[in-house]
Amino acid sequence: MQKEDPRPEDSLNRSLVDDRLPTSSAEDDYLWGPVEPYTPLPEETASVLGRFYYTWIYPSVKLSSKERLALEDLPLPTLEVRARVCGHRLSEAVKGAIEKKECWNKYIGEEVYLTEDPDSRGILRWVGVPQQGGYKSVMAAVEWSHIPAPSCRRPRRGYIEYTIV
Repeated sequence: MQKEDPRPEDSLNRSLVDDRLPTSSAEDDYLWGPVEPYTPLPEETASVLGRFYYTWIYPSVKLSSKERLALEDLPLPTLEVRARVCGHRLSEAVKGAIEKKECWNKYIGEEVYLTEDPDSRGILRWVGVPQQGGYKSVMAAVEWSHIPAPSCRRPRRGYIEYTIV
């Protein structure tokens, strides 16, 4: 049984939940300002049992039960879920998706031929996913100057190999 190609949004989702923390860059500093110093929170320094039983949040729960909980008493978000880090991950994922989408642009206008028929010649005019018709895979449009032989033109599923001359 043939496995289906993953959806493009799956790779974007995987990159958004990447465990690595982003590094600071000049572009990020320009967009979001410099990185603020970070001190580990009680949630991050708690033991495994402390995390399992949520002992790090006990002081907030105690104040809440006495109805004395203020905004300053609430625990801060951890480093992994801070807005700057999440924004950086989203930015990197979107940049990667755009680069992946536009990587074929440098080949548009190049001469190509069908690998099964070396005498065929054409110009690559368009590469992308059609927006109508429910297509989910990348397709290429070729303007043929020397049409492939009839035996090579039969419809087929899967990949067709083209070679750029």
